[in-house]
Amino acid sequence: DASIDVTKLFVYSHDDPLASSQHIEQVVHNLRQLNTRSNGVHGKPRRKGPVLSQCWERSKHCGHLKVHPKEYNASIDNFLSIAGVVGNHGAAAAAAEEEDVGPRERPPRSRL
Repeated sequence: DASIDVTKLFVYSHDDPLASSQHIEQVVHNLRQLNTRSNGVHGKPRRKGPVLSQCWERSKHCGHLKVHPKEYNASIDNFLSIAGVVGNHGAAAAAAEEEDVGPRERPPRSRL
């Protein structure tokens, strides 16, 4: 349900034989569009939770952690931080709200 105010993370690859990256990117795009649609007070956009994505060129279905462990873990850490589950999520959440609405790869976040 796109109206639920939760952070969403999509991890996928372009060569996944089971999940089309084009379809996933369309879903991500549509969710981001819904997030910025004017439906709040006085016509101001109402956020419904950041929509994050991590895409790799090569990584088979459910094999992302095995093939890209550092980037995968960084994406999960970033997701949990933005969702407010762990760490200092204020800066990460602000950065997520300022991002473009198109699909892209998220840069790996350094571990402290």
